Amino acid sequence: MGRKSKHSKELKMEIVKRYERGEGSYESLANEVGVDRGTIRKW
Repeated sequence: MGRKSKHSKELKMEIVKRYERGEGSYESLANEVGVDRGTIRKW
């Protein structure tokens, strides 16, 4: 069985959209959500 995600799909999509719109870097968005910047890249 897989692990349950700490973050909802909706939150992940919102962060990805914000990155694509230029509203933050991987690092700044990752700090806001409390994850590693590599995690944002994977989303």
